[in-house]
Amino acid sequence: MIYYHINRHNTNMPTGLDLKLFKLDNDPQAKAFFPDGLSQHGVNYLSDKRYISHSPATLEDIKESNSQLSEQLIEYTFELVRRSLFPEKPSRLTPIFALKNIEDSKQWEGFDNPEYPVYEIESDSAIELDASFLKAGLTFGCCLSTGSFEQGYEPIPCWEQAVMYWSGKFSDNPKREVLIPLPAKVLRRL
Repeated sequence: MIYYHINRHNTNMPTGLDLKLFKLDNDPQAKAFFPDGLSQHGVNYLSDKRYISHSPATLEDIKESNSQLSEQLIEYTFELVRRSLFPEKPSRLTPIFALKNIEDSKQWEGFDNPEYPVYEIESDSAIELDASFLKAGLTFGCCLSTGSFEQGYEPIPCWEQAVMYWSGKFSDNPKREVLIPLPAKVLRRL
């Protein structure tokens, strides 16, 4: 079947390219958990993350840091839930992400950017899930009148969202995504 990958990193993917997993031979923990390797997405999320702000730090810097750390916590929580409750499902850290229909890109903010190339990817096995459940990472808030600041992580809501995601349920306003196991083949750039 043919799926559509929107390449937000704008990297060249030549026709006929076999997309493969990256082996992490220098990382014993990653190798133990993912002996076959990781996708580029997986490599990005298993890398150490640090956000260095401007000096002095602004509220926008704190929000950006919060967003990046939230994404990483969400991926870790979803992987933990998958391994615990849905081991038959593919990890989010090993596939390439795509859409069943190019029209589904309208559900994704910013994916309609004409600078992002779209590629047809061929695969005989894929799973469609609802990425609208990818939420509930860090919480963030501040009170401007008192100057106080609050940041936290609520694992139970994130766990519940992960269960909905891996169960294959779809929300009323789904963000459909297809997880394509690697290896997979690039057919062409649209």
